Amino acid sequence: MGYDIKIKKDWIIINLGEKLDGSNAEEIQNNAIKNLEKRKYLIFNMKECNYISSAGLRTMLYIAKYLAMREGETLIAEISEEVRDIMEMTGFDHMFKMYDSLNDAENIINN
Repeated sequence: MGYDIKIKKDWIIINLGEKLDGSNAEEIQNNAIKNLEKRKYLIFNMKECNYISSAGLRTMLYIAKYLAMREGETLIAEISEEVRDIMEMTGFDHMFKMYDSLNDAENIINN
């Protein structure tokens, strides 16, 4: 599957595998939306992810817009240099709050 989802009280965490691309983006998007029904936050834990395609970026944008319409937020934790470079080149780094650790991102939601 290349990812797993952890369900928390007010948020979900998507722990990505090595890539977020056309092979898994739609499935991740569908599972995220289904699990966000009663939650306002999503954290992409990108510790293992070293590649993101346009399909992956589109999925992240779709989820972020979905949450923004519900006054929620999408956060990114533990992003790799490779993925950070792609997000900077595409301007996506300005759309998401990024945190060095998953714990830091969770603390923002808890406070």
